[in-house]
Amino acid sequence: IYPLLFEDSTGIIKGYIPDILSLIESRSNLTFKYVPKERGRTVKEMLRNGSIDMLLFPSKSEIEDLNIFSFTNPYLKIKYIAMKTNSLISKEDTIGILIDDGFCKELLKNNKMGGKVKFYHELDTLLLDLERGEISKVYMRQDVLKEVLARKLIKSYTVMPNDFITSDLSFGLLISHPEIKSLLNKVISTLNVDQIENIKKLHLLFRQFW
Repeated sequence: IYPLLFEDSTGIIKGYIPDILSLIESRSNLTFKYVPKERGRTVKEMLRNGSIDMLLFPSKSEIEDLNIFSFTNPYLKIKYIAMKTNSLISKEDTIGILIDDGFCKELLKNNKMGGKVKFYHELDTLLLDLERGEISKVYMRQDVLKEVLARKLIKSYTVMPNDFITSDLSFGLLISHPEIKSLLNKVISTLNVDQIENIKKLHLLFRQFW
């Protein structure tokens, strides 16, 4: 789920979220250990049997029927900014959204965007459909949009900075650990925008395989 959470060539877990967890560790007595999903077991089962205590970005579909779960305050905001082509008038009232992480797909569905929504996992396909007029506009993650513009991957466009949608990421915890949730919320409240932006700058913004 680059650049939020990914494994580098040496097998080390990196990304925005591990860096935020490290920052939380430095400001509290909490320590975190990444636990991979167990083969043949769902997240719900892992929560129930105590294999894990917390989810980094839980989706409602994973935990909607659990009465043992609660959320922290948001620790990270993912912003998707709109862009349209100036080449031609769109034939379709369809919005394209570039995402490479399933959890964001579910969160974005809760935004009121109007029109039909089509999700893309490949940047080239999304830009081609935009230029053909198959979609009226696109939303893409802010860091990816910057790279698209810097690399001039689309000829004629208009960026609409005031037209955006966001997804807030929160940690999911067992309700049996209210003290941990309280501590996490206190530390999260100390994180400022500059610190989060500095974390984002540590990682490459664009992956060539899109």
